[in-house]
Amino acid sequence: MLVDDRAPSIAVFIDAENLLIELWKAGVRLRLKPIIDRIREEGRIASIKAYGDWSRQPLIGFVQEFRTNIIEMVQLSTSAEGKNTGDIQLALDALEMAVQPASPSVFVIVSGDRDFVPLVQKLKRYGKFVMGIGHCETSTSKLLADACDLFIFADEILEKTFAAPGMQVAPTTDEATVVGEVKLSSKLRKAFALLAKAVASCGRDGLPASDSLVQVRMRQLDSTFYPGRYGFVTFHEFAQAAEAAGYARILHRSGAEGLVFDATYQVDPELVREDLVDYDYSTVESALESYKDILRTYKKLELLPWSDRKTLVAHAWDYLSDSPKTYDDLVAELQLYAAANMSWVSEKAIELLVRTLSIARCFVSDDGCPHFFNTKCHVKPAVTLDEALHLMNYTYLNGIKLAVPNVEFVVDAVAILLFDEATDETRREAQKLIAELGVSLEPEETAMSLALKKAGVTNEDAAEQPSAEATEPDTQPDSG
Repeated sequence: MLVDDRAPSIAVFIDAENLLIELWKAGVRLRLKPIIDRIREEGRIASIKAYGDWSRQPLIGFVQEFRTNIIEMVQLSTSAEGKNTGDIQLALDALEMAVQPASPSVFVIVSGDRDFVPLVQKLKRYGKFVMGIGHCETSTSKLLADACDLFIFADEILEKTFAAPGMQVAPTTDEATVVGEVKLSSKLRKAFALLAKAVASCGRDGLPASDSLVQVRMRQLDSTFYPGRYGFVTFHEFAQAAEAAGYARILHRSGAEGLVFDATYQVDPELVREDLVDYDYSTVESALESYKDILRTYKKLELLPWSDRKTLVAHAWDYLSDSPKTYDDLVAELQLYAAANMSWVSEKAIELLVRTLSIARCFVSDDGCPHFFNTKCHVKPAVTLDEALHLMNYTYLNGIKLAVPNVEFVVDAVAILLFDEATDETRREAQKLIAELGVSLEPEETAMSLALKKAGVTNEDAAEQPSAEATEPDTQPDSG
């Protein structure tokens, strides 16, 4: 008999439009086979459905991809307001299947939308094991991830081989193993700290801290944990790396029991501080990733490409040129403009863009409204378009500095963050913005000076090079 009757039966429900658009924004090309293969590791797939409007973009271009993988495509037409009922129909179908006799024991929800949290909770009350697959960690609802029994991220399964126009796919800076004095990434530190917490939990309950029990505890504490997320093939490799880094002590490494941890081992408190984040500014690539992570973590913000930001702000200034408009009207106008002229700019991204412009004091109100949170007050531009673009970028950098006061600004990394490329012009603008923050630029902070230093050129030798001009504006906006 080729089918293992002991393998759990799985039903898969895919929010196709949510998955595709969010992966596209992250610069990840959608390939369904690796995702389906990962689901098959949990058991035997009995049913797999994808929901969306297959008659229009972006799904129409991926119909063959879904057909090739034998996925049932449920057609749900989009309304005149641009909405579809995919999430509602998906939830109804999942609940209907859950109450049927001999229904699958595992339900997989492929989406990062927090609207599915009630569905997950209901399925778990029905005794189902719920696995979630989100597009990427930065845009997936944490509430949804926490609600699932197991949660993984599609972008960590797929290769980042497709970049959206105007977007950059940054290389990962996470280290897969700990060798000698290799610096741990914040992501790996959190995983090792999770292991230490799970081992301590077993000790408090008087249970042997075996690898199987520790893995269960880790999954209960963080549904997104699995060794593959951190570059390890097996849990044993992960545990040995954690031991080398000082997060655990392994008592037994082989035999029927597998690994057994010392539940009495005292981990250095500094290693398990939840607020411990080591940002790396040693290279342009690592500094760029650090700035992006700070914006995501502290500002819940993912920057749009520079060309998109310029286009949207220019249209906002045109729209406000005739007469003052409310913030709500401005956001709605930019959303309509983006839908008609740009590729998949989310409503949330536009709201955050307008909010940033307001924080940067780019608007003035005829109503005398004192605070930008009043979305009903009428506003008009307080500065020119070029000044607005400059103040917007200043506010992004100021937000990073306020969130992490000891941040180090690398000129090339700042240029790529704000302008998508490091050219002579964008470097000059980046230097100007950094100077306006009151941060002095040391020679070794530039990519050129790093190269000169590596070549043995001293600061005195490089002093002949012209320094960047920096002007201090009379007033600066508050934090971003």
